Amino acid sequence: MPRGIPKNKTQETDLTTGADMPTTTASETSTPTRERAPRVSFSSGNKLAIPPSLIEDGYYYYWGLDEDGQLESLEAAYYDYVYEKGKKVTRPAGGGYTHYLMRIREEYKKEDFAMEQEEIDRKTQAQISVKKGQYSPHSNGKEGEGEFVKRERSIS
Repeated sequence: MPRGIPKNKTQETDLTTGADMPTTTASETSTPTRERAPRVSFSSGNKLAIPPSLIEDGYYYYWGLDEDGQLESLEAAYYDYVYEKGKKVTRPAGGGYTHYLMRIREEYKKEDFAMEQEEIDRKTQAQISVKKGQYSPHSNGKEGEGEFVKRERSIS
């Protein structure tokens, strides 16, 4: 800040003339304070938030999209539509599509998660398994139990 200007004052310059403008303090320019409503997180206004009145214990909730057979696939996986006042709970998705609130029993969802994890574990094991001529510090999925396999190399 230039010399001679108190710390609580600001110096402004008129951009058209280059002349210094009058200085003001923050208290002279601030608007009067008023009581604010309690702060609400920006994400809490999410249009796909599930109304608490519709949530029941023991279920996993999912917004299904009426596109490319997704709703039929969810129904085949034992998902059920959620109803409010006798109508399916929906939200517009844009592009002429609609989101439908669906739910599945937690026991079925846990089975789905277990099957997904088995696939992840299978792929991970295939990536870390030691093959002839390879080294892995985590062979057999156990950290620190790596082994070194000497690889034959040709000079060409």
